[in-house]
Amino acid sequence: MATITNLNSGIEIVYGGAVTYIKHGNVKLLKRGDNLNIYDDSDESGNQRGQVYMSIPHSEVTSPVTANIDELYDSVRGYVDVSSGGSSDQNGFIDYNDTTGAFSITADTWTDLPNDGLGAFTNKNYPPTGVTELMDTSTGYIDVTELDLGDNILIRNDYTINPNTNNAQLRFRYELGNGGGSYTLEKIVGRLDSGSGQDYRFSLTPDLIYMGDTNTRDNPIKLQVYCTSNATVTNSGTVITVVKR
Repeated sequence: MATITNLNSGIEIVYGGAVTYIKHGNVKLLKRGDNLNIYDDSDESGNQRGQVYMSIPHSEVTSPVTANIDELYDSVRGYVDVSSGGSSDQNGFIDYNDTTGAFSITADTWTDLPNDGLGAFTNKNYPPTGVTELMDTSTGYIDVTELDLGDNILIRNDYTINPNTNNAQLRFRYELGNGGGSYTLEKIVGRLDSGSGQDYRFSLTPDLIYMGDTNTRDNPIKLQVYCTSNATVTNSGTVITVVKR
């Protein structure tokens, strides 16, 4: 089995009992059949012939998880960022698809959105540089502890609410910080005024949070919903995009 991990300034390959690190700017890739050849071009010749390289079958790669050799090549190429000369600060995203299913919420009560990340559409193939996770899937809280101060995250949530009464008001918020430094970012999503007992889906509007201090960066970020009616909620998931400073 093999893993290819994107680190701050290079990639780490674990394969055949060995661990190899290659700087982004020295990585050259070749897709041949169902194998990915990874060269260390540290002599800056640009010539792959004659160099020592690793040839890794797609079927052996357990991380990143990809459907075929083309997706694997694209994922690793995204790590390396060949087009920009191997920049060590790459943006990226992780999409967490939830399988919790419908759950009940009580009127006028802030309730956490769960996300176990176990859904078939979870996508961890294009993370930002140096980041392995952006959510604690045991709680559904956003985890930004691997980011730098000054970084930004864009969050696009996808959830459905079914209210028990018509014209209920729906709100959404993020709870951030810790202890005396806790604070919230809140918005009124809107009125659910097309009738009770039917689904209202919200899936397109992104929210921005910036890492302005360690209180924000070093603590979990809760995702919470509030409805003025009893309701059921189904969370499809959350995609979190990182924009590096």
